[in-house]
Amino acid sequence: YQPLKVFLRVRPFSVAELENHESQGCVTVEDSQTVILNAPKESSAMKSSEKGIGHPVHRFTFSQVFLPETTQSEFFEGSVKDIVRAYVNGVNGLVFTYGVTNAGKTFTIQGTSKDFGVLPRSLDMIFKHIRGRQYLKMNFKPCLSNEVKKLEDAQVKHEEAIKTVILTSLKEVSGQVLPSCFRGLYVSLTLISEGCRWIVEKNFVPLDIYRTNIHPRTQASVWISFCEIYNEYVYDLLNVLSTSKTQKRRVLRICEDQGGNCYIKDLKWINIQNIEEACKILKIGNKNRSFACTRMNEQSSR
Repeated sequence: YQPLKVFLRVRPFSVAELENHESQGCVTVEDSQTVILNAPKESSAMKSSEKGIGHPVHRFTFSQVFLPETTQSEFFEGSVKDIVRAYVNGVNGLVFTYGVTNAGKTFTIQGTSKDFGVLPRSLDMIFKHIRGRQYLKMNFKPCLSNEVKKLEDAQVKHEEAIKTVILTSLKEVSGQVLPSCFRGLYVSLTLISEGCRWIVEKNFVPLDIYRTNIHPRTQASVWISFCEIYNEYVYDLLNVLSTSKTQKRRVLRICEDQGGNCYIKDLKWINIQNIEEACKILKIGNKNRSFACTRMNEQSSR
């Protein structure tokens, strides 16, 4: 049993990279779990090894290594699907990517409108799992680390108003389905006891509905939050940003509940009822992040 599985996905070279002769045979896949890395010819590591300092060759072991020709569907099936299945059965899950710029992190998580990544596939799997058992009211909401609170009618109307304001703030961009970047962002889904129109069923692996621990009479409600951790500060990306260049973003605090579990205080949770709404929320969060980054760069340049 591995409490934390680490997968390696080897990115293929682009046409431009091949034309520039960037392929030097630095990565050799030894087997399904092992790769051998050779330092590039002109790298400092290679030059140091020629002087007897360090080694130019290193071997690394992973839970599984995915070859350059691996499809999005194959990667999801071999890495994240089991995590999502455990999640809908009550086990918390965490998935994140790590790598240098242009390593393929965004493509793996997001994908494209024709070749979906692990995030839209996970959302599709979750909504298929609760199909016919989805609780559509907003009167049960996640709070603290792992608690649920029941809302009064006035509070429900307030939640509905917040959701409406957030969703209407999005100006649709033609041809764009998901945010252009998820790097450095934290998207959290909470599942409390038909996919959207742009999803093509053939792109997804059918869900094994028989492998579930949830009672048939149990209903589920899905809530999503979207935050960013930047320079050890936490920001809610679903907060409506001020157009003022002098007003700073509100910094949220990481707190602990009575059980010692961490949570982000005052982080917005939005109830979503289909994948289309989830994707809109993600686009809005990414839009707010881009706006904040632009404003920060303007201030830094001064």
